Amino acid sequence: MVVVGIGASAGGVEALQAFFEQVFPESGMAYVVILHLSPDYDSQLTSILRQVAQIPVIKVEEDISIQPDHIYVVSPNQHLRMLDGTILVSDNKKVEDRRAPVDIFFRTLAESHGPHAIAVILSGTGANGSMGVKRVKENGGAIFVQSPKEALYNEMPRHTIATDLVDGILVAAEIPARLREYRDSLQTVSIPTEARMRPEDQQQALREIFTHLRLRTGHDFSNYKRPTLMRRLERRISVRNLDGLPAYAAYLRENPEESRALLKDLLISVTNFFRDGKVFSALEEDILPRLIRERAAGESVRIWVTACATGEEAYSIAMLMAELTFGVIDAPKVQIFATDIDESAIVTAREGRYTINDAADISTERLQRFFVLEGDDYRVRQEIREMILFAHQNVLKDPPFSRLDLVTCRNLLIYLNQAAQERVMETFHFALKPGGYLMLGLSETTDSAGDLFANISREHHIYQSRPVAIRPYPVPENVPLAIPEKRHEPAVVSSGESRNLSERVNFGDLHHQLIEQYAPPSIIVNEEYDILHLSGKAGRFVHIFGEPSKNLLKLVRPELRLELRTALYQAVQRQTNVEARNLRVQIEDKTEIINLHVRPVIEPGNQSRSNPAQGLIVILFEPTDEPDGSVKSLLTSEEPMAQQLEAELMHVRGQLRSSVEQHETQAEELKASNEELQAMNEELRSAAEELETSKEELQSINEELTTVNQELKVKVEEISMTSNNFQNLINSTDLATLFLDRSLRVNLFTPAARSIFNLIPSDSGRPLSDITNSLDYTGLQEDARKVLESLLPVEREVQTHDHRVFLTRILPYRTAEDRINGIVLTFVDITRRKAAEEAVRQSEERMRLVFESAKDYAILTLDLKRQVTSWSPGAQAMTGFSEAEIMGQPGDILFTPEDRDTGQPALEEKTARENGHAENERWHLRKDGSRFWGSGSMSPLKDSSGKLLGLVKIMRDLTERRAAEEARSFLAAIVESSQDSIMTVNFEGVITSWNKAAEDLYGYSAAQAVGKPLTMLTLPEDLARVLSDTDKIKHSQRVEIFDTIRVNKDGREMHLEVVMSPVKDGNGRPIGVSTIARDITMRKRAEHEQALKTLTLQQQTESMARTGSWEYDRVTGHFSWSEGMYHLFGLPTGKQVHPDIYLQTTISADLAIAQEFTDWLKNGEHTFEQVLRIHSQDTVKYLKVKGAPLPSQDQISKKMLGIDWDITDHILAQEQLRQSEAQLRTLVENTPDVITRWDSELRLIFANHAFVIKTGQQLEDLLGKNNVQMGQPDDIAGPYMASLQKVFRTGQPQEHYNTFPTPDGESAFYSRMVPERGVDDSVQTVLAIARDITDMQNAQVQIRQLAENLQAVLDASPAFIGLLKAVHSKQAPDQINDFMLAVGNQKLSVFLGHSLSELLGSHSREFEPLLWGGDTLDFLRDVYLSHQARYDEKLINHMGQERWLGVSVSRQDDGVVLTGLDITELKEAQSQQQVWLAELEKSSQSAENLEQLRNALKERGELLRSASHDLRGQVGVIASATQLLGMAGKESDSNVLIQMIQRNIGQMTHLMSSLLDYARLESGQEVIRISRFDVAELLQGLIDGTEAFATERKLWLRSNGPGTLEIDSDPVQIRRIAQNLMLNALKYTSSGGVTVSWQSLDGGDGWQLSVADTGPGLSDQQIARLTHQNSKDTDLQANPIRMPGSEGIGLSIVAQLCKMLGGELQVESETAKGTIFVIRFTNIK
Repeated sequence: MVVVGIGASAGGVEALQAFFEQVFPESGMAYVVILHLSPDYDSQLTSILRQVAQIPVIKVEEDISIQPDHIYVVSPNQHLRMLDGTILVSDNKKVEDRRAPVDIFFRTLAESHGPHAIAVILSGTGANGSMGVKRVKENGGAIFVQSPKEALYNEMPRHTIATDLVDGILVAAEIPARLREYRDSLQTVSIPTEARMRPEDQQQALREIFTHLRLRTGHDFSNYKRPTLMRRLERRISVRNLDGLPAYAAYLRENPEESRALLKDLLISVTNFFRDGKVFSALEEDILPRLIRERAAGESVRIWVTACATGEEAYSIAMLMAELTFGVIDAPKVQIFATDIDESAIVTAREGRYTINDAADISTERLQRFFVLEGDDYRVRQEIREMILFAHQNVLKDPPFSRLDLVTCRNLLIYLNQAAQERVMETFHFALKPGGYLMLGLSETTDSAGDLFANISREHHIYQSRPVAIRPYPVPENVPLAIPEKRHEPAVVSSGESRNLSERVNFGDLHHQLIEQYAPPSIIVNEEYDILHLSGKAGRFVHIFGEPSKNLLKLVRPELRLELRTALYQAVQRQTNVEARNLRVQIEDKTEIINLHVRPVIEPGNQSRSNPAQGLIVILFEPTDEPDGSVKSLLTSEEPMAQQLEAELMHVRGQLRSSVEQHETQAEELKASNEELQAMNEELRSAAEELETSKEELQSINEELTTVNQELKVKVEEISMTSNNFQNLINSTDLATLFLDRSLRVNLFTPAARSIFNLIPSDSGRPLSDITNSLDYTGLQEDARKVLESLLPVEREVQTHDHRVFLTRILPYRTAEDRINGIVLTFVDITRRKAAEEAVRQSEERMRLVFESAKDYAILTLDLKRQVTSWSPGAQAMTGFSEAEIMGQPGDILFTPEDRDTGQPALEEKTARENGHAENERWHLRKDGSRFWGSGSMSPLKDSSGKLLGLVKIMRDLTERRAAEEARSFLAAIVESSQDSIMTVNFEGVITSWNKAAEDLYGYSAAQAVGKPLTMLTLPEDLARVLSDTDKIKHSQRVEIFDTIRVNKDGREMHLEVVMSPVKDGNGRPIGVSTIARDITMRKRAEHEQALKTLTLQQQTESMARTGSWEYDRVTGHFSWSEGMYHLFGLPTGKQVHPDIYLQTTISADLAIAQEFTDWLKNGEHTFEQVLRIHSQDTVKYLKVKGAPLPSQDQISKKMLGIDWDITDHILAQEQLRQSEAQLRTLVENTPDVITRWDSELRLIFANHAFVIKTGQQLEDLLGKNNVQMGQPDDIAGPYMASLQKVFRTGQPQEHYNTFPTPDGESAFYSRMVPERGVDDSVQTVLAIARDITDMQNAQVQIRQLAENLQAVLDASPAFIGLLKAVHSKQAPDQINDFMLAVGNQKLSVFLGHSLSELLGSHSREFEPLLWGGDTLDFLRDVYLSHQARYDEKLINHMGQERWLGVSVSRQDDGVVLTGLDITELKEAQSQQQVWLAELEKSSQSAENLEQLRNALKERGELLRSASHDLRGQVGVIASATQLLGMAGKESDSNVLIQMIQRNIGQMTHLMSSLLDYARLESGQEVIRISRFDVAELLQGLIDGTEAFATERKLWLRSNGPGTLEIDSDPVQIRRIAQNLMLNALKYTSSGGVTVSWQSLDGGDGWQLSVADTGPGLSDQQIARLTHQNSKDTDLQANPIRMPGSEGIGLSIVAQLCKMLGGELQVESETAKGTIFVIRFTNIK
């Protein structure tokens, strides 16, 4: 019965439904479904399949026997195995079982059903199933996979396809039919194993098949077992659904790729980690420990893993050896050789990368220890891979490795015939050391070489090499002899000599012949009782019948079998001789009585390993009696002793005579032999000379190979580093990139490419056409081929199915030798850019439509005399002058008389000429004398050469807007008097405005609410909704009107209807949220009582409508509205309306339009379309009214139909667009960068004001000219114009550096030129932006000079300075073995007594006298790892004098900086100071004052010591960077070092300034200057200036306080306090941020400043010292106020300044959560 195992995961349910819809009854196959899901998932798969399947579906919950035409579904929390047609169920307890349930079931299915097992892989994620299908293929089964293009999740199908073992890739619905074809072919295809049983056509086809294999793949299968080969061929014929061998041979001819598939079937590289666990346990517990114990530290354990497949077995042994040698001090070196005939498998093994399913047999502990996770796969760690050498080798033909301790050959011999097995056994014996071990598969033995190997573990098939006589290694067929055989002429031998030579025999052979003739018959067997040798007469006791065998127990006569078996067993078990007497045996017609002796070969101790007979057994058959005749004795005991001796003497004399004669004959033979040996000796001498020459040549070659190997090692390290860099580059880039070969197969891809193409790591080598993608780009393949043919890059914009847009570039892949090896595809995500371009396009389109239909704009042109030369319809409509009336008239007639009197027209013209434009807003005159408020812009009108032709003026009637602005205050009053609560909130949740209705609703006044968080009005459960809606508005999303619950000042909950809308700045960006709230508590109660939720939802939906329709009946006068109309006008739905409603609601300016509309309703006959503004719900709306008459049958319009649109947002958007354009124009004209635009003739067509300033010329004189025409020097104009031309030619942006003379002198500029393309994608113009980089270049020169000066300062330093680089362990890079001096100064050499050149490169032990003796290395490690500096003072003997030395060590990059200073004079001063203190203490009257003075001195000393330590550390860094600056080879490295020097100089400057400030405060020199100022403005400006520093550290910096707060204090000192607290908080906060708050104190008697951070916090001692609390803690008194890694001066200055300004400092801190500094200042009178 055929059993089909089906594995699936995500997306598998749909695939299973399609599969089983096509499974018909009576298929004769059983189906087992494993859906890889979470064990906790409640699967409903059984019920789903029952709906579509035509055969029974059974959910497997206990052990069950499978039946044909049934479907068995496993639960996700269960683990399945197959055994003899029974499904065995167990719980998923092991992690390995849960990791790969499909693979484990496929394994057992293959072992249980062999060629009748079929594996089917459907949709799913991961690689589940890809390992189990290998076992199915190994046992002759078939594999079918769902097409990845159809699968919802194609990772499982694609991982299985990557094994190259798949027999069919089909859509799910087609797989059942293919299974039936395969099942039918299994029953019809049969190839006889014996050649004589095969017809001639099959013989010919078979020869042709193997010839194809040898020619196309290079593999010869002549040594493989014929039954195995025939079974594999039968399977391939069944898979291809062919008739037989001839048809398959023809298919092979026509389809060359089938050779590869057949080879994969014959060479199934199947294995897994720790396969057959008991065998590896025996290896781990017995064999491998024995090998390690027998090897010394300098020796090595050599292991050969043959037929290693994809490397799992080799890595398993390597992991065992790594575990056994870990922690062993004198462990030997381990070298593992792993070989296989399959080159692709070797490549996989060498990579050491496996899926999670491949690692299913590895324990979690080993997986974590020996593997690293790379993407979705696991890779063997480098140290394990380095233990193994993988190589391609044919064990039958290629030379073996030698001097091996262990050889493993598992499941290879089962495929080889007897002769090949014997050759392999001889090869292994030759390769192994005497006593080495051989491990075979559980189905393999050493029967073919029992004399070569002894069985030491019958259960685990582990054998030991026997020491035997030297045997020649069987030379492989394809290996030539090393020394060519010399040809000699054959010697002529006489017939007599020939006869004598043929009869010669040596004494050893004679001895054996005599023993066999006179000794009892004997047989030698091995441990398996296989006969190795038997004497001539022993054949009487064996009887051959049936199948030939070498086993003695099968061949011995039946009468002796039982006793012989018992004797053999006892001899082997007891290791002693055993004798069986008086055994009767029937030989022919006689009965003989014999004694049976069984004697095993036994050697004590280690002698057994050198005895080749060890383990063999000798069986002697000693006859004791012959019943049918008398025994004839040669010797009798009855004769006298003399006669016996005389007879014996005579016999001996005869023998002697015969021996003498024989000796003479042999002497002659030996003489001839001696002559032959002399000739042979000459040949051997000649051969030895040749060997000596060969040896010298080999030594020379060996030396060359050693050199080459060293070079290769260096090259490999370089390649490894490059590979690591390349891999990190690929992983970090967000560009989707694919590298394809010339056949358009995938070579490499970046991780970002997986978002477009469905790629997995094993897709390398697959055609791009086989990989699905999300691109809407059908011409990808065609474009790729065009690039290969033309070598010209292709660039296109393509779109994905999810509407992302990518810029696709296809370029040829060029090697370093300029060869084209494929193509490179890059995909740049330009979705946002395209969206921006589309927005710009739409904006431009809107602008075009606006200008085309802008009848409210007056556009006119004037000549140089200011006379009108053109007049737009909008101008005619605005002024009343027709074109005929105005043409030729002066444009001044539009100005009012008073403006004409003051010369405003001439002034406007002058401004436009000088500045390029002139803008104004003023009153203008119409034809009828009425005035209108016009906003206009005048610009010069020039031709292409820049010549001024006249002026163009654009003017707009803003009379209504002026009226609207006047009405704005009126609207503000309406808001303030609104009955609805209106407030605004910023995105930090702080209230920024508050109207009177809000005060009435919530109970808070505006002063109490503004500046407070919105959370004071929000219930905790409603906070998430508020934050979510605020975030939506922040991201320009719409928020519907919603109801919520808020609390007022009294704590009363209120039901509110809330409308949230964005508050935007002038650029249209949201800056806050406007919230309108209405108390609907009573309405809510009514709604709750009436339960009208559906009606409420409908009303809210209708209220959001922006359109409405209407109908007017002229006969009845009935005017009907839709609900949308009521919402537009803000009227209750259903209210009776009439046409006069437009007159009632329209604003006064549009009343004429409203009257025109009402007249049209009653009398109009044509369509009507107008825009008017109405009052609706306290706002003004723009309505577009469009109507048309509905003719009746008598062609008289009796009904009028129409629609009103709310276009308020559209009108406002147009206004915002105009403002944006004005802002952009302002930005371009005011930027310090020079912005120019050039046409294709390289002529200037636009320049901003900065260009005019830099050139010192008038813009009119430059426009239309190129650089040469502008008068620029050729050395400046030429390169600049060449760069412009290159942009036009290539279409790519260019960068250009040049110097340019300006009115202020010569300046250096950096320019970037970008192309501007037209609608046809051609470059129309080039936009160039130039920046003055003169100051930057001067700064670089100053920095370089500063570095040189600092080097001189370092050389003059009185302190010794050294940079010690960390020396990392090679095995554990995180471990520090030592420190080595990399940089030092001359003072260091003076202290150590050695020259600096001798000290460089020395280790930490050289510094032990200066530092901490034997603990030096430990202390250096502690400083390095903890990042905490260490300072100590030591008394040393230097040049015969005792000197005090202050030593400081701090972490710097990958090392530590060591600074030391002779502080002997300082210590003496301290001693004197102590004497003075003692005297002062004696003379002091107040112990308390003395104690305070001592504390102050200690604090100052510690503060100075800390500052000195930090200064020394910074000087050390500067010294190191300065010395490294001289060694830097690249400008980028020099820039990094210069930046490091600048940073440390800045820190030193800041530290010195702080020390001076502290000194002035302490000495009372600081002067307080009181003035009145706005502290809110001061603090906000300080926060704005510090924002960049916070952003750089990825922290937030927030402010919280009123916009204005006037105080009386010293602004300078207040700024110092706030700045110190802010910078200190930002410096020591690693995540989160800092909040600065200020507010007035209650009662107005002062103000309060607070700074809160989320940093590490302060200790209680630090807080106590900072707030000047009393403490008796001596440790507290001895230490200043210090943050970790700080000098503590800033906080000390803050404390002193607070005291001077009368401020009260309070500190609250919690470790690891943050600190809050609060300072309360009372008003200073």
